[in-house]
Amino acid sequence: MKDVVLVSFPSVTLPCIQTRPDLDNSKVYKFELTKMHPVLTAAVVVFIFVAISIRASQGCSYKPCDLGYIKSEVSGTCIKWSQDTKTWQKARDECKKDKGDLIKVLDGKTNHFLLEFAGISYGFYWIGLNDIKEEGKFRWLDGDDEVGATFWRSGSSHHGNKDERDCVAMRVSFFGGCKQWFIFKCSTNRHYICEKTPECAIGYYGEGCKMKCNETCAGQNNPCNPVNGTCDQGCDPGYQGVFCSKKCDEGFYGGGCTKSCKEKCNGDTYCNPIDGFCYCRIGTYGQNCSMTTKSSSWTKNGTIISAVLVVAVIAVSAAFALGSFLWRGRLSS
Repeated sequence: MKDVVLVSFPSVTLPCIQTRPDLDNSKVYKFELTKMHPVLTAAVVVFIFVAISIRASQGCSYKPCDLGYIKSEVSGTCIKWSQDTKTWQKARDECKKDKGDLIKVLDGKTNHFLLEFAGISYGFYWIGLNDIKEEGKFRWLDGDDEVGATFWRSGSSHHGNKDERDCVAMRVSFFGGCKQWFIFKCSTNRHYICEKTPECAIGYYGEGCKMKCNETCAGQNNPCNPVNGTCDQGCDPGYQGVFCSKKCDEGFYGGGCTKSCKEKCNGDTYCNPIDGFCYCRIGTYGQNCSMTTKSSSWTKNGTIISAVLVVAVIAVSAAFALGSFLWRGRLSS
């Protein structure tokens, strides 16, 4: 007999987790455990829920893909199958409106991913491959990228064609399969596949969104420029510079380092660059360093106080010596 632990995961969207539309995200998953002590069984269940909680609480370096796009597990990019029909160039223009471009199918894994998620969206779809720049030399979009894996239609004479067929479309079959590439005139209206890099989540920047913004960038979650990491919304109080990595110059504090310590702290003093707390220099003390040792009663009556201290020290020393003398005499008797 085996213990059966039923764990139900409600249909929720967790950070950094891309759900697949073809799966039921609310199903009940059954874990069959070999018969074990109830305490161990409970520990396994607790471990499962703790792991889920930790995964859900982790930060994301990317924002989720926009509505209509699906995250590619292969390239990490966001992909959309558009059912509109446009010329190759107008299809590119539409993709660029979403800060993307026509898709690059650089390997068999990407091609398989498109096959898996194409669903019933059959037809011909523009991709980024073309030989517009040089007849017979196919490139991805406007660059000189290597074509990589190819999936031409069997028997297709795609090299050195002298006609106006310069743009490539992928065929998605109703019965599955999108391995065949066809060449069409770029003026032909076809469906198209857009691809774009997901935007960095707030607090991340750089290639692959792997860099974290400086923690002193102003704003919730420390936002910064997703390309170069500059703190476009300013710095937290006490910091300055485009990356907010430098503390305020001595004598200034607060947001933008525009407040002067001299306006808050009395005399020749300096303050905390964040909140302006006054640090008193030697010879000053009190709130805002407004008191000086020169004006204190200790200074005014310094001679009297010094004399009193000298007499006190002599009296204590004498008493200690007398006590020692008497103690030794008592021991000797």
